[in-house]
Amino acid sequence: MTQSSPFITSSNTILWLKVMLTAAALVLLYLRFRAAKKPGASAKVYSLRTKVIVGAAVVFSFAVFHDLGTFRGGTFLHYGELFHYYLGPKYFKELGHYELYNAVIVADSEQGNALAKQPFYTDLKTYKNARREAALGDAARIKSLFSEERWNAFKGDVAFFKEATMTTHTPGLIFLLMDHGYNASPVSTCMLGVLTNWVPVTHMGVLVAIDVLLVLTMIALVFRTFGFEMGSLFSVYFFVSILSGHEYLSGSLLRYDWLLYIVAAVCLLDRRRYAAAAFFLTLSAMLRIFPAVLFFGVVVSIVQKVRAARSLDKSSLRFIVSAGATALALLVLPAASLGSVVQPWKDFYAKTALHDSGVYVNHLGLRGMVLFEPSHLSLERFVQTYRSADLVRRWQDVKEHELRGKRPVIILATLFVLACVAAIIWSRRESESEAVLWPLLVVYTTSYLSTYYYVFLCLFVLLFFRKTHAQSGFVPLCLLLVLNLAALVTDYFKPSQIVFFTLINIYLFICLSSILGFELYTNLFRSSPLEMVAAEASPKASRGPGRNRRQTRSRGK
Repeated sequence: MTQSSPFITSSNTILWLKVMLTAAALVLLYLRFRAAKKPGASAKVYSLRTKVIVGAAVVFSFAVFHDLGTFRGGTFLHYGELFHYYLGPKYFKELGHYELYNAVIVADSEQGNALAKQPFYTDLKTYKNARREAALGDAARIKSLFSEERWNAFKGDVAFFKEATMTTHTPGLIFLLMDHGYNASPVSTCMLGVLTNWVPVTHMGVLVAIDVLLVLTMIALVFRTFGFEMGSLFSVYFFVSILSGHEYLSGSLLRYDWLLYIVAAVCLLDRRRYAAAAFFLTLSAMLRIFPAVLFFGVVVSIVQKVRAARSLDKSSLRFIVSAGATALALLVLPAASLGSVVQPWKDFYAKTALHDSGVYVNHLGLRGMVLFEPSHLSLERFVQTYRSADLVRRWQDVKEHELRGKRPVIILATLFVLACVAAIIWSRRESESEAVLWPLLVVYTTSYLSTYYYVFLCLFVLLFFRKTHAQSGFVPLCLLLVLNLAALVTDYFKPSQIVFFTLINIYLFICLSSILGFELYTNLFRSSPLEMVAAEASPKASRGPGRNRRQTRSRGK
């Protein structure tokens, strides 16, 4: 019998509500395409009834995103996430990236041995399985990392999480110690460290409210900058996307900050505020690293302008200077709390390299397609192929060995997509606010991210909804909505996690490849881009400016 995935646990009611909202968005998008409305249509062109209905849909999708208030274990707090993102930064000076699980086991041994039945845990230095005795045998060294006051505080926080995870539906602490630890960047650790050392563990509700405010701020920025239509579609897509990570991240701490900063950068670029945009884009990159690829699109746009004008304009110079100054400031910022400029980044690089060398069930990227095999589509065949006492670890070891020989394929694919993205930006002469989003296509090839980071797909709404020809925006957005429908329907059948995430990766590969292929055809291989064809084919387009001037003069009389 196929076992259900513990990662995707939405009830059927919530799931089908998301299906209905996604389908409704698809239908309305099609109707808008048929009406050939101009991008960024003002809310003034809609009746009050229409605005109320669409606004209600946005609010309802927000409620659906939060499971209509039926929180996991009866609480909004996601203790599995907070275990890592509260304890990790709060005690980072003592534990770094590698000692969290060891310290938890030692602390437990002094307060009841609730983890005595722990079969194994993850050694965060190797990501291999380790026995509980390995940590207990090193107890003296681990305790020496703390002052007596800090050790007692740590034990108190561990006791809180033990009790919390045993009294909710969250996997118990035993299962949390089989994860990959705390992996945030030094900049993120610095920010989180301030918050977690300021707010006691018993008042974490104050902290988890921050992410709700971040998401609402992000949506407000889109509405204010790009208008009623785009704000509504962006909001609904974010809330109903199966990749938005509610089951992983909702009720946690500063897990959507990087996305807000990207949205802020796009909005600021649209308003030609280049220095502020560079600040937020750099901040996002220093927090999560992979957003750094977005600078590629801006660079292509700047190079194109330099080539045309034979000089660097002031706006581009402001962007470059601001990005450099922000990066330098954030590079040295961790020294304020961690006592060193270089060491935190060296440790983070080592941890990232270890993490990047692995293969994981719930990660998405081209790497998953390169390592695909038919057994991934059947739990029974998967079990037969990798029969072992620790099935997942055996599969990971085999695939990590394969990966070393297949990295050249991934590198070549990344270079190809980079070249395609550069060609599209160059041929379209995109503004920086659009050029910055095209490299999102490259993230799939360059990275191997946890599923919830693909929440960035909502950013494509900011790119494609603005296209001057309806079809050039409709097709990519339609593909994204169909991707979500396929994923939601797949989840209804509750496949095992290996089958589910393999299918999601296949859907994602098809979707992003189709978007790239469509954009290459319409912008490079078609004799005239769709926008130009539409302008030439429309009598109104050719008569518009003159007629508008005549109407203006008539009104002036």
